[in-house]
Amino acid sequence: MTSLSGKVAVITGASRGTGRMTAIAFAGAGADLLLAARNIEELNETAEQARSFGIRAETCFTDMTDAASVEAMIASADALLGRIDILVNNAGGAGAYVEGGTAGLLDTSNEAWDTLFALNVRGPFIAAREAAKIMKRQGGGSIINIGSVHGHFTRASYQGYSASKAAIRELTTMWAVELGQYGIRVNEIAPGIIMAGL
Repeated sequence: MTSLSGKVAVITGASRGTGRMTAIAFAGAGADLLLAARNIEELNETAEQARSFGIRAETCFTDMTDAASVEAMIASADALLGRIDILVNNAGGAGAYVEGGTAGLLDTSNEAWDTLFALNVRGPFIAAREAAKIMKRQGGGSIINIGSVHGHFTRASYQGYSASKAAIRELTTMWAVELGQYGIRVNEIAPGIIMAGL
């Protein structure tokens, strides 16, 4: 992996699973980290593992469904670490995090639909917008959106989740076009099933 020494990465959903493994990989490459999630105990465990590589790792309670919380996360990264070079929009979920989040059309409630889009689209949108302002000021950066294979094809029982991840897929393209002139790269990773709880 390319050295990330001197870089600062913000990683959402860093308390477990993909977020934790991403944090450890970035720490191993030398990046300082702002780690965000709702579970502070598990987030602190991630931070301790990351610090074993000799990097700085700060934690920030963040609820991605709450706009003010997401804005505060980005502001904290800028204030504590002085810059943001990389944003990994990893936090998100379906049925395991949103009641009714893996239902079909006939059984998806308004509440489940709204929560899926708040978690998987609005939160990452706000994080990207606020981070991009800082990256523009710095002269560049990278935004990595963790999408899903369900954003490229759907199953009947994952309609809300699939629609939210399809939105992230399209937003990634639009942000890349808009922000490229400022030296900001925007990419999506669309994984399939991942073993969580690591």
